[in-house]
Amino acid sequence: MQYDLVAGDNTLLEIPCVDPSGNAIDLTGATVQLIWDDANGNDVTVNATVTNAAGGIVQYRFASGQIFAPSMQIEVKITDGAGNVIRSTQTIDLTVREAVEG
Repeated sequence: MQYDLVAGDNTLLEIPCVDPSGNAIDLTGATVQLIWDDANGNDVTVNATVTNAAGGIVQYRFASGQIFAPSMQIEVKITDGAGNVIRSTQTIDLTVREAVEG
């Protein structure tokens, strides 16, 4: 999955959680976290909001300063109601350009 963003924005990211066959993962009762390294290489873990549990859709709005150029990779971690953990097999790739200030 690939997204193009601008550094410094507070973009709303919508992420479909699917299994290797492309079927939606039912997120009913699940917690979904997004994990990435910040510009200094430190781990960042945030909770995504489940917006459509049966459809496997989550959203996250980046805070100011969380998006940085030139690129980012995000892992999705799903913990179901029984405590089982599923991690994305592929990262979400963000291509990030610097903002053009005017």
